[in-house]
Order: sequence, then C-alpha cells, then structure tokens
Amino acid sequence: MGFYYSSKTPFTIDFQEYLKLYWKDTEQPIAYVSGGAVIDKDRLVGWLSPIELRGYLILSNKIEQSFSIYKEITDPGFKITVDITNVESKLEFPYVSDDNITAAVTVKATGFITELYGEIPAYDETFIKKIEDIVAQEIASEIYLAVNRAQNDLRTDFLGFHKVFKVRYPKQWEKLKENWCEVFSRIPVSYNVNLKIRHRGLMGKYFHTEDW
Repeated sequence: MGFYYSSKTPFTIDFQEYLKLYWKDTEQPIAYVSGGAVIDKDRLVGWLSPIELRGYLILSNKIEQSFSIYKEITDPGFKITVDITNVESKLEFPYVSDDNITAAVTVKATGFITELYGEIPAYDETFIKKIEDIVAQEIASEIYLAVNRAQNDLRTDFLGFHKVFKVRYPKQWEKLKENWCEVFSRIPVSYNVNLKIRHRGLMGKYFHTEDW
C-alpha cells in the first residue's frame, strides 16, 4: 500500500493511472495497491512487483483493460507514453524430448502514442518503427521478469506452463508431473513481441521542450 496525491477523493489507483493525472494534481492523498501475492497449494510463497505482476497478466492473457508504458529515450532525448489497447499472448513448446524442453512466448499487441515530450526526430515511419521496437522490448522484459521470478526465485509454476504442457504432451506430462517445478525451473524461454502502433494522429509534428 502507498500514497499519491491528487485533487480527487482518495481511491485505489495504479501507478500508470496516477501518471495520467499528474499534471492536474494538488496535494490530497490517493491510496494505491501494487504487486500481487503468489499462492501455491493454499500457501503464500512470495510476492510479485507491479512490473512482474503485469508481465504475468500479459503472459496469461488476463489483461482486461488498456495500460500505459512510459519510456525515456536518451538519444536524441525525449519521453514517450504508449497506451497498449490490445495484447494477446501464446505459449508453445517448440522442442520436447526426454532430456530437454524449450518454451517460446509470442505476443501480438497494438497501441497508440498518447504523449511525447522533448526533442524528437521526424515523426515518420522510421520513428514509429523505433518506438514499436522499444515498447515491444519493454513488454518482453516484463514477461521475462515474471518468468525469472517463477523459475529462479520462487521455483513455482504459477504462470501455468504446466497447463499448456500437459494438454500438448500428455505422455511426457505423466512422466514429469511429480517433479514439474524442478523441470520448469530449467526450461529456457524465448520471447517474441510484435507491437503495431495504429493511431498516429500526431504525424508530422515536432516537439521540443527546454525544461525536459
């Protein structure tokens, strides 16, 4: 639990929603809850940070509303917010043998740029592609953090890899299910995120703010 300040009546809010209100704020507190608990067999085994939690939600296709990603780009020097309006994830196991299992996460997402601050190059297709790659990398990083937390810190498959595996490979699952958490912790995972920015209403404009 934490507190932010807003002119609105105190209510529960996540950090990204707070950022949208930031410039309208006066000092009144907003209580917010961040992160999440990991439960395994009715037992609390650990906690997720807000970023790890969002990575888990993306991977599990449990994102129910749009969310914002804020990034600072050092070269040439600007700040950007992209609203992700649709995201769909798919987990596959491209290689399965008695000795080795590999996993692959594929994500397709769409969004639009909501804010730009600072000095930016020409707002053209090259710039859009750069932003798509940067934000896609951020989404992949958030999923990686959730997977890393599950595999290396908690060593618990709260992500649901086992659900996909036992449906696709029932015979192998019968052999591995008693020791699945140990197997899961050793599975290498690759990440492929494809992001498309759909709305480009600011096309052709330039932004420069000396204060940023």
